[in-house]
Amino acid sequence: MYCQSHPNDWKGLQSVPEDALWDIAKQKQFLQEIETGQQKEPKDKKGIVSEPIIDFIEPSNYVFPQLHLEIGAVNYVLDALRAFIEEQVEVLSNKEREFRNTKIIADVALEKAKYNLSNLILINSSFIS
Repeated sequence: MYCQSHPNDWKGLQSVPEDALWDIAKQKQFLQEIETGQQKEPKDKKGIVSEPIIDFIEPSNYVFPQLHLEIGAVNYVLDALRAFIEEQVEVLSNKEREFRNTKIIADVALEKAKYNLSNLILINSSFIS
């Protein structure tokens, strides 16, 4: 996270005051506040869950992951559209939802089984030759 603002307040990061930006020392101090119980609510923790993995590169030097933001935004819109269709347009019964979820789980299991079978065939053919 680049600034200490809550995501609901992220309108434009160009106008963030310099003292509201994270640095390594502020992140470590904030983590201590979380661990001592001074920051208890998830909304107050501001995404800090551990010490920075790379503690010698300041967050101001990070490159913003534009592609991840765009993919995440599109995924969010698609999820909201699917939810709207399921709730408002094509209301599924609980039984239909259960069958749909069972089919998804079965499809995943089938793909895993095909992958495992192809690996098993590959391993066996290497022993034979």
